[in-house]
Amino acid sequence: MRLLLRILLGGGLLALAFIASRALEHGGEVGLFNASAFALVIIGPLGVALVAYERSEIVRHVRAVITALGDANEAGRRASAAAFVAMAQAKKGGRLQEIAAVADAGSTSREVRAAALLIVKRYDRAALREALLAQASSEVNGLKRGEDFFLTLARAAPAFGLIGTILGFIDLLRQLSDASKLGPGMALALTATLYGIATSYCVYHPLAKALSAQARLRAGAWREAEQAALLVHDERGAQDVQAIWERAA
Repeated sequence: MRLLLRILLGGGLLALAFIASRALEHGGEVGLFNASAFALVIIGPLGVALVAYERSEIVRHVRAVITALGDANEAGRRASAAAFVAMAQAKKGGRLQEIAAVADAGSTSREVRAAALLIVKRYDRAALREALLAQASSEVNGLKRGEDFFLTLARAAPAFGLIGTILGFIDLLRQLSDASKLGPGMALALTATLYGIATSYCVYHPLAKALSAQARLRAGAWREAEQAALLVHDERGAQDVQAIWERAA
């Protein structure tokens, strides 16, 4: 049922792209802007995405790329290091309530909160490591799925540009008997290709690369958190914990 709904929504959006493109073919041209080509190349790939992905998943991917573009990773690493140092000191002093406060803090990163919660729950060393690895894998795989989503859009955009080019040439051939009507078809043929290539390589590919880079950074952050959490579990000193981030700098 959910697949059928996705097909209907995606198919509806694809139909809208073609209808809007044909309706706007003889108007909406300002310089390099062509409303007909824009409707086809921008709306069309979104229809493909709706068929291939759940709406909730699309929302997650969009949120993830916004986070990736605005993420202050260096500041986040410093904050994580400070949080784990404080947790190490609290653990050696037997002050688990301070670690619990870290787990409840909304301002700390996901890996810090996860490690703090597991330490408070007194997971043994092996279970602590396994739980952190599982959560790291879940987040990184989600970012990789987001990368694949934007690569799907990057592949679809030039395809719809080619469709626009074909439609433009078809219209051009139909109007050969009247030279005054050749402009819209030629404009659609050329601008659709331009828009398809431009959105693919200037928008969707960079967004996919941003998520790929974010996945690598987050994997590194989880590795650092795993190492620090194990040291906190073993009641090692704050200097040993701080050394993890100093070595990675």
